[in-house]
Amino acid sequence: LYLWSDPGWLHAPAYLDLLGLNRLEQPFVHFERMTYCDDVGQNAHRRSRLMALRSRLNQRRGRNEGGLVYLRRGQTGQLRAIVNEDDLVQTLIAAGFVVVDVRQPLNEILDATSGARLTLSMEGSQCAHLMLSAAIGAGHVIINPSDRFNNVFADYLPAFGDRMGTIVARRSEAGYVVDIPRLMGLLERVDST
Repeated sequence: LYLWSDPGWLHAPAYLDLLGLNRLEQPFVHFERMTYCDDVGQNAHRRSRLMALRSRLNQRRGRNEGGLVYLRRGQTGQLRAIVNEDDLVQTLIAAGFVVVDVRQPLNEILDATSGARLTLSMEGSQCAHLMLSAAIGAGHVIINPSDRFNNVFADYLPAFGDRMGTIVARRSEAGYVVDIPRLMGLLERVDST
């Protein structure tokens, strides 16, 4: 099994270790024969595999007691900074959210997110942490940049019986601004369904 990962992907090696997946070492790999699979269809087999991954990741972890998690993206990856993130974090903490940063080690992220019933993050690949660790049937709210709308996880979340909501953050000169009262209302609606 060859699972290449970009050296800049902070958590990829930790996931492979945690899941006990052996991998060929990089940077040079020679294949006598290679089968390539483009696994995009959301069929029953894929849903089963995703459920097995979630189960394996959560089997030895504690549960997030409050069930509410905000995963900060910060300045990582393609820049999608939330200008009013400090105000947002204060509001979320007051509402009982655990705040975790995507730059933390994987075990800390999973300890904070395992079994969560409601998650929140800016759109980006870090949302995979939430998808793989939340409780079955969790609600997920994605903050989408107004000039870069993406909905990748809407294809994956139904495999877990999860729900998804999205809110658009408007562009400003310094990044994106989230309408905090509107977001809090959306979080409440997603959490109550």
